[in-house]
Amino acid sequence: MIDFVRAFLVGMFAAVVLLTWPLSPAATAVPPRCNPCLVVEGGGGGGDVGVTVTRGVSATVPGRGNGTDGEAPGRTEWVTREERIAPACSANGVDGPDVLCTNAVSSCPVDQIRYWVWHRVTEHELGPPRTRTVGEWKQEPGSYCLGSDDPGVPDIARVLAQMQTAFDNLPLPKFGTQINPAPRTLVNIPTRLTAGSVNAATFSPTLLGIQVTIKARPTSWRWTFGDGTTAETPVPRTEHIYLEPERVGASVRVTWTGTFTVGSSPEVFPIRAPAFVQGPVSEVEVMQARAQLVAE
Repeated sequence: MIDFVRAFLVGMFAAVVLLTWPLSPAATAVPPRCNPCLVVEGGGGGGDVGVTVTRGVSATVPGRGNGTDGEAPGRTEWVTREERIAPACSANGVDGPDVLCTNAVSSCPVDQIRYWVWHRVTEHELGPPRTRTVGEWKQEPGSYCLGSDDPGVPDIARVLAQMQTAFDNLPLPKFGTQINPAPRTLVNIPTRLTAGSVNAATFSPTLLGIQVTIKARPTSWRWTFGDGTTAETPVPRTEHIYLEPERVGASVRVTWTGTFTVGSSPEVFPIRAPAFVQGPVSEVEVMQARAQLVAE
């Protein structure tokens, strides 16, 4: 009986260990595989891994810039390091296929993408005989948010970095404010203001030789009534009551959010920051209603 209890406890302990043992970085860095995904041609890999960049967090990636600069007079031994990076999507590995997914695009600051990083060290010796020992690719623990000017990132990362600038510079409509009644209204009665519609706008710019399709949609209207008050609505209309007779300028600033696709891929990516478009000012003359006796 004692042996049975001991065997049972050992089995339970082993089961707990298997359930709680940490998975590899590649298995835990991102949520399950995206579907469908965008297959990026070319991908990152190779190049100088010791370059200092001005954006992203490249300095925190281990294995960069270590070792010598290569063969030189008087040097008989040195090492060279190669680097490969891939978006942190569960389909990717050191040899590709360089899949881009929403998880990698959306889990870092606006101007960065999440990557896995691999390094391979090659040892050189002049000899004699001259030898070269190539090591295996080893994945660095965890994942890293890197900017578009990081060495080795694929071209698609630079396209994504330009996306926000492209979105901010789209010729989005500047909605004028329509007043009713107009051009004059009265104090203490509702004045209706409308501006544009909720319809989306589609654009197809080419960034770094890659065609993207951007869908922009107005999502909120911030009204400036001209009398020192403002309001925000999720629809292109509102009402306002003016309390004093005066001549004012009413306008609206529209917030646009967007999504985009790359090439013919159906994968839809969010544009991380909205664009704001200020419309022109519409003059409103607010008048005081006066009571007047009318003879019958």
